[in-house]
Amino acid sequence: MVIILKKEIFNTDNKEFLDRYFDSLINRFTYSNMSSSKTTVILNDNMRAFKILLNKLQDEESISKEIIKEVINTVNSSNPYISNEYRKIGNVIADTNIPISSPDNIDNNLTVLLDYYNNQWSKLDPYQREALFNFYFIRIHPYEDGNRRTSRLILNFNLLRQGLAPVIITDDLSEIYYKCIKDADVDSLTELFRNQAVKENEVIDILYSDYCKERENYEDMHKIK
Repeated sequence: MVIILKKEIFNTDNKEFLDRYFDSLINRFTYSNMSSSKTTVILNDNMRAFKILLNKLQDEESISKEIIKEVINTVNSSNPYISNEYRKIGNVIADTNIPISSPDNIDNNLTVLLDYYNNQWSKLDPYQREALFNFYFIRIHPYEDGNRRTSRLILNFNLLRQGLAPVIITDDLSEIYYKCIKDADVDSLTELFRNQAVKENEVIDILYSDYCKERENYEDMHKIK
């Protein structure tokens, strides 16, 4: 099942609702992944990165190395000690022992991944395609920091670009998510993304219903005046 966004909700005439929804999405995205005192700073960085991606949706740009670098540099912008270039050290993700690309192979591995995503995987089930991209991106782990946030921002950029419901990996699902990455279990990762997209579609329906009621109340109040 592919979870398609409703055209009557996601259209340019609905800018006020879309602005509210995307603010809600990025807030929930951030707070589902962070619990530190720096959450507000990270939220602002995430918001700016997400807005960059939303602008690229309008331009119908496909994911590329340039977009990835722009996003990761934005999510890391509040940390002056993080390099803007590819990672120079490391062979596992900290605290997980998940193996990642050697620094010398990062650029080539990204080239191969983008070629697969944009060409060889283009006919796959969309959530399987995104699960494959997310898995390999995390396993490449191209930058010093911000890879997880960047991978999930790109996940939602890719889904929205296809007119599909976005995905939030909540705290309670982090262990399952990383088990999928560690075990190279793309099938389970696909279903995790699909299930979360179903839930997000339900959230969208609730938010839109509340928005419509608010608009009706506002209009009724002005009629009284």
